Amino acid sequence: IIFNFNYFFFKMNKKDIESLTKNSFEFIMFCINNGLLKKKFICDICLIERKLIPSNTTSDGFIWKCSSKKCSKSTNSIRKDSVFNKFKLSLKSIFFIIYDFSINLSPKIIQKETKLSNVTITHYFKFCRLLIENYYFCFESNKKIGGNNKIIEIDECCLYRRKYNVGRVTNQIWIFGGIERGENGRCFFEKVNNRKAETLKEVLLRRVEAGTTINSDSWKGYKNLEEMGFQHFRVNHTTNF
Repeated sequence: IIFNFNYFFFKMNKKDIESLTKNSFEFIMFCINNGLLKKKFICDICLIERKLIPSNTTSDGFIWKCSSKKCSKSTNSIRKDSVFNKFKLSLKSIFFIIYDFSINLSPKIIQKETKLSNVTITHYFKFCRLLIENYYFCFESNKKIGGNNKIIEIDECCLYRRKYNVGRVTNQIWIFGGIERGENGRCFFEKVNNRKAETLKEVLLRRVEAGTTINSDSWKGYKNLEEMGFQHFRVNHTTNF
């Protein structure tokens, strides 16, 4: 199950989350209907579909329980086979952390609000990044951004690490990406072998719609983008920001 962060980022705010989580049953059904939790479970013993019932033994307030008298004690968590399966916090708490993460709230502020440890907040932040990565590569990696009357910003960066922060730079990794201006914030990013013109232009043809206005720095690899069907504007960072 892959969480759709696009919905979470742009369609909800703090009040929406508070309203959504106020009623436990409605919140669980929201999770089920949006693919965050499984819609049904079949009992392994009697092969009858289990029912969703209230429970005081779990932090989420509900469990799946077999309706057959022969195995009425057979239950399973509503989180089974979901991305939330191994987490101890309630789904409501996890949702608030995801929301705080989505609006770039600092871990220190979240720690004060939730009374959770810094280790716990860091753990859930890693979880959020993994959700974004999974969603992006499963659903967004082949889609184009931009189009007529759309503006995107593009840039490339080099990631590297020195052993003990000294000595020669090794294992350079180049990342090339772009983000579309506007409320939707559509973007792309790819690992590339280098930042040569032919490498960057091949990515742009695959990931950006013709007619898009592209803003970039003055790197020579971005020359002649107009010939590829884009409008192109450059910024010289030695004189402008």
